[in-house]
Amino acid sequence: MIAMQKSQFPNDGLVLFGDSITDGLLFVDPKVPVINAGIGGSTTSSYLPFAKKFLKGMQPKAVIVAIGVNNAHAGFSREAFSEQYAALCASGKETGAKVFVSTVLPVVNDAVEKKGLGSSYFDVDKIHVMNDVIREIARKNDYALIDSFASLADSEGYLPAALSTDGVHLSREGYEAWKNVLWKHVEPPLSLP
Repeated sequence: MIAMQKSQFPNDGLVLFGDSITDGLLFVDPKVPVINAGIGGSTTSSYLPFAKKFLKGMQPKAVIVAIGVNNAHAGFSREAFSEQYAALCASGKETGAKVFVSTVLPVVNDAVEKKGLGSSYFDVDKIHVMNDVIREIARKNDYALIDSFASLADSEGYLPAALSTDGVHLSREGYEAWKNVLWKHVEPPLSLP
């Protein structure tokens, strides 16, 4: 599906990099072509080779990097995450695209509602560390930061259960909220004449 989208993609659109959360996002605008290149189960390590190969020969107007929640479950190293996330962003920048980085979304607090995933499966402390790294990468490289975590988290730093289907993936309402956050940031620079 991603290869088919790429074959029809003009050089003035938006590419979304990410995992299954990103993959579930329906991001459509009649004025801006979009390729959702989210791949379920991806970590920064597994996604990086795909991203470099995928972007070869492309010149998107913008790339959103929205990946990381699976790193909060898999073996995690701040240094490795920082290096891999920075390399993902650099692969977008090398195409001439404006790079947007999205903080990792919060997960549901299992103490609030047991849904099978959430904070018992994804380490919340690791998500905070990753988000610190993402903010630092954005600041050092002048990437546009989209603080998706802050926009969707409740007052205790968790994803409200109503915005999720299973504690980590978003419900229809969750996707609508996230899409509005992303679009608010990317729409002005992507506006086409």
